[in-house]
Amino acid sequence: MTSNTFNPVYIGNNRVLIKTKRDIFLRVDSNDALVSQSLITKGEWDPVLEKLYDKILFPGANYMEIGCHIGYFSVLACCLVGIDGFCVLFEPNPRSMDLLKANLRANILTHICDINELAISDVDGEVEFIQFSTNSGGSSLGMPGERLIRDYAEVPVIKKCNTTTLDIYCKSKNMIYDFVKIDAEGAEAKIFNGGSNFFKSSLHNRSVVICEFNPPMLNSVGGDANFIINGLCCGGREIYTYSEKGLERRVSKLSDLDQRNISELIALSPVRKKEIFGE
Repeated sequence: MTSNTFNPVYIGNNRVLIKTKRDIFLRVDSNDALVSQSLITKGEWDPVLEKLYDKILFPGANYMEIGCHIGYFSVLACCLVGIDGFCVLFEPNPRSMDLLKANLRANILTHICDINELAISDVDGEVEFIQFSTNSGGSSLGMPGERLIRDYAEVPVIKKCNTTTLDIYCKSKNMIYDFVKIDAEGAEAKIFNGGSNFFKSSLHNRSVVICEFNPPMLNSVGGDANFIINGLCCGGREIYTYSEKGLERRVSKLSDLDQRNISELIALSPVRKKEIFGE
């Protein structure tokens, strides 16, 4: 990792060109007060998760990301899997998708990607999509509660987006994934509900799944959160919460999780757990 000596540059159309701590150039949304603010001032976003990418991904790996936002982790994943790997990416927000594509093109990575302007859910069709600009990463298939809307300090825009399920998308793909990251602002229960076959047949015994568990947004979008636990456990994987301290606690049922606060979950086999965390 090298020092970030590049000064961010405003390049028009509410875009700022930044350089990450890994010397990767990205275009970020100047209106965004969360992810973009961190990237502009620090050159990084969620360093704990970023370190896990170094341990999980490898040249030639297959990667899937559901909820890519502007592509910070998408670009990182493409760099780590290289020319022999492949990345399948889903992002339903048109503004974020524009930046995702721009960042992949700028880093010459689109040839190893399948980029989809879709939300993954439990239905194939069209649904309402709630968009924010000052927290574009918080855009969701469900309307946040009043408290969150006050925190965002903006009136959300309600539009439509296309959706599909993992089972429908992957039915004819015949691809096995080494790492799946899911951060869909509350749609996770529906993603697992519509992907029961995917989590049984499109992963192997060394695959790793990382998923955000966000109770307020899960309640907003709807769906049975038990689908998340059942899907993560497929193939004998064990579920843990994790933080900057490493693995925190084992999760075997929904009641093991804090139902008020966000948790980061990782599901992996005991062998991969020892390789990644040394435990």
